[in-house]
Amino acid sequence: MDETGISTTTKKPPKVLSIKGKKHVGIIASAERGQLTTMIGCCNAAGSFLPPFLVFARKKMQSRLLDGAPSGTQGLSTTCTPNGWTSGEVFLAWLHFIVEYTRPNADKKVLLLLDNHESHKYYPALEYASKNNAIILSLAPHTTHKMQPMDVVVYGPLNTYFEREVNVFQKAHPGRIINQYDVARLLSPAFLKSSVAMNAVHGFERPGIWPVNKHVFGEEDFEPADVIAGRSDMNISRVSIHFLQTIEIPDTAAEASSTPLPSHLQEKILTVDPSGETIPRPDKPTESNSSKPQLQESTPEKKIFRVTLSRLKFLLLWNRMRQVFVLYIL
Repeated sequence: MDETGISTTTKKPPKVLSIKGKKHVGIIASAERGQLTTMIGCCNAAGSFLPPFLVFARKKMQSRLLDGAPSGTQGLSTTCTPNGWTSGEVFLAWLHFIVEYTRPNADKKVLLLLDNHESHKYYPALEYASKNNAIILSLAPHTTHKMQPMDVVVYGPLNTYFEREVNVFQKAHPGRIINQYDVARLLSPAFLKSSVAMNAVHGFERPGIWPVNKHVFGEEDFEPADVIAGRSDMNISRVSIHFLQTIEIPDTAAEASSTPLPSHLQEKILTVDPSGETIPRPDKPTESNSSKPQLQESTPEKKIFRVTLSRLKFLLLWNRMRQVFVLYIL
């Protein structure tokens, strides 16, 4: 059992076949934001599907909202929410629906695989399931894209087919806005195309649920994400340095000098006058550039030193401005 959201507008425009070289290619699409409708689906390892359970974003349920829906589609007055999302009360209503449809007993119980959504922890729903021979098993967080059968195989084709139906409707009815009364009619062909026995069987087979296969996931499936493992660039430079860190001169440059050298930052400390110009420190004698060991332009130490020096200049300038401001107030 799992939920998915369908909207009255297309999320992704379809591809358009056009003449090569044409600059402006148009397509009929809705400019509306659209309304969300939640569909609750359920299937088993044998390839059978339950009729969809629709949750509309409204206060009162009307029977004509289900015109053209797949046979057996349920939509009760208790399944209407202000935003179209599922809730604990909706989950309880769906449990009443599945118990009535499957009729489990003490000898033939029903095992429900659910995600860890908050609505599935509704105590009255859990109590009702326990009393009616329905066993609920919650999947671990962040694993439903690999373990949930509906997410693995069914809902991907369903959303694709529904998008096609929306595009066909907009082409056949230009200028007409799709509302909640059209959702069930557009959902019917998409649900019948995606809810086939082969998809349900593969949905349980790929995660290794049935037939049971504990070796279906390899070591690469348990590795952390690239962002957590530090292998993702994410447009962020890999070189990071604290503004107080000192950079030592390479050994090749130190050997070229006859006297011991201090750290590279201490040698390059500058002072800032009120006019904003940088001048050499007065207590340090200036030396010719030829006598100082220079870092190569291509070395990473040179790049890191430039970043550190620019940050140091900013800190010195900011400290000087703060002192001037305090003196001005006093």
